[in-house]
Amino acid sequence: MDDKQLTRVVGIGDARARWFGEAFGVKTLPQLAALDPGEIEQRLRTGATRGVLPARGQIERWIADAGRMAAGGEEDEPWRELGSFVLQIEARGDEQRTVAHHVEEDHTQCFDGLAPAELREWIAERIAPRLAPEPALARSAAPAAAPGVDELRLTASVRDPAGGPPINVIRRTDPWSVRCEWYIDGPGAAALTGKWRLALLGEGQGPGIEFEQPAPSLIALDGRTGPANPYVLSFNLAPGAINLLGRPQAVLDLTVALTHVTGAGTPGSIAAFADLDKVLVFRSD
Repeated sequence: MDDKQLTRVVGIGDARARWFGEAFGVKTLPQLAALDPGEIEQRLRTGATRGVLPARGQIERWIADAGRMAAGGEEDEPWRELGSFVLQIEARGDEQRTVAHHVEEDHTQCFDGLAPAELREWIAERIAPRLAPEPALARSAAPAAAPGVDELRLTASVRDPAGGPPINVIRRTDPWSVRCEWYIDGPGAAALTGKWRLALLGEGQGPGIEFEQPAPSLIALDGRTGPANPYVLSFNLAPGAINLLGRPQAVLDLTVALTHVTGAGTPGSIAAFADLDKVLVFRSD
């Protein structure tokens, strides 16, 4: 890949870099530096599915940093991106809350008050994997050309009790499942070793209702690559798996998190998240 890739700009991750390629045909720093910030802002606003957008100042910094890097003006030890967050402050009467959006995970969380301690802890948890330094042993033992993985694609859907088409309304007393499918691709993807860790996360639209269900075991990589040879795993949830806390129903936001674990048991460098459609769980009694 070109060493002037967009992800070297602080605030532009893999997903945003793909968006620049799709929206503008931009793949290099000089191309990004030549864009007009107003046009980027308008294109983002037109295609947004959420109410959280990068600030105009952040867009201008992207362009300025791209121009500086393209001109060879990087420092000896450049800033590295740990995470991109957009904050929105909302008020209702005398109440205030902070709405935080993590760009890389495409996940939004609300916190009572103006930038409370819980918000800082939440941000720290999001960037923790990228803060941890790579062990010196792993660096020295790494091969000269590490396996290249250009793509990790994860999809997931909720299935009915009989394993049929996706659904989004579930009776609490019925079993149900979440089918996950993912694949990797790239020039060295088949040589990637280690295991996959998969987890299903659920959060109700309201306080208290949440759950986390990891896969029963890690899944070993076996050399398969490409969309024609995906890995497949289903989370099977038993009747009553969701505690409605006495409520007649609850709407859940479901997310599947996929991470790579190296042969040495340390976190790998690739991960993916899949946000599912909202699911309504209801009581029939």
